[in-house]
Amino acid sequence: MFRTRLTIFLFVISLVALAPAFSQSQLGTDPIDKTGLLETLRERIVQGKTLIAHIRRRGVSFKMTREDEAEIRLRGKYLGELGLDNLITAIRSSYRATKNESPVIKQEMKDSPGSVQAGGNVTINQGDHPRRLTPDQEGVFVNVLRNNPKGRVSVTCIESGGPEPCQFARQLASLLESKEAGWIVDFSPIMFGAGDPAKTIPELYLEAQSNSPPTFAFALKAALKAVLGHDPPAFLKPDSAPDFLQLTVWFKSSDEKLKTGDAPRSNQTMTNSPGGIQAGRDVNIVDIPPPKVFFTELAKNEPLDGKYRTVYRMTIDSKVRVINIMVRVDAPTILDLEPAGGMGLFGHTGHRDGWAFTNIPNAYGSYDLIILTKQPDNCQLSYRLN
Repeated sequence: MFRTRLTIFLFVISLVALAPAFSQSQLGTDPIDKTGLLETLRERIVQGKTLIAHIRRRGVSFKMTREDEAEIRLRGKYLGELGLDNLITAIRSSYRATKNESPVIKQEMKDSPGSVQAGGNVTINQGDHPRRLTPDQEGVFVNVLRNNPKGRVSVTCIESGGPEPCQFARQLASLLESKEAGWIVDFSPIMFGAGDPAKTIPELYLEAQSNSPPTFAFALKAALKAVLGHDPPAFLKPDSAPDFLQLTVWFKSSDEKLKTGDAPRSNQTMTNSPGGIQAGRDVNIVDIPPPKVFFTELAKNEPLDGKYRTVYRMTIDSKVRVINIMVRVDAPTILDLEPAGGMGLFGHTGHRDGWAFTNIPNAYGSYDLIILTKQPDNCQLSYRLN
């Protein structure tokens, strides 16, 4: 926190008007970087006109992408639509190459024996592309919204599995609240997400009031269908307000290809690598074996206050944490399933007639599963990994 505050403080100092006697090589003359700009917008410490003036005078050190623009618009809402439009125009026209910037020299290595050493640039294979609408799809999405009823929508996403769901959610939120689309958006990411193991959770879905969904809900559903290629799943929420509408972006499924701007596996180029691996997202350098899950019986049908207690130890053998593991226990007279151990962070847990389930996010190591039944039962355990 201290470092963040110090960075913001120095950035504000650099925006103060300098005396004419100061030379161009002194404080406040270097191009503004993206991190400092975003932090300044987040803290709302500089007015739009002042910020634009310094951007035009000093320039910026980054080439603004569509993702950058969406994030700048979200952080800079306090500037208003016109202020944001002027800021984006100034950034787009003020890029200046840094003094140490050099031409990119690409080097691609295939069938590496297991390590990478380089004094220059390295291209490595990445995993599946994240979900993202192409510019053409953005236009289609906004056009459908422009010509249909508008409303308010809550956009949410799951953060615990990595940045991909919320990056895609932010793109959709930015398009929804654009001047052309005209929607009001409440963006609220959540840390953990888990679900019923008997159901498949869609990668993206809508929730609306059950008796009479608002008309604008159908407009959003039509816009999503236009870019996804299929109707997004929609669920009814009985206890919600009449105008309630929520769009949730879940984890991307590993076995289903998104029908938007996804692309085949791509390469990432690292410029002037010092000899290690640097990446802005997940990169597979060597094969990591899939997680293995083992169940060990610790106690079986022990009498406890008129019930019977069975305990299993679940051990997860994995090189990395599992985003979420859903465990199901089948037993004819099961009453309860309670996980224990690990970090003590557990998701949705419940039971149905003849079975119970629990969710453990960011799972790693060992956990005890405590099972209570009415009668002595043989328990059958199964699991599903996200």
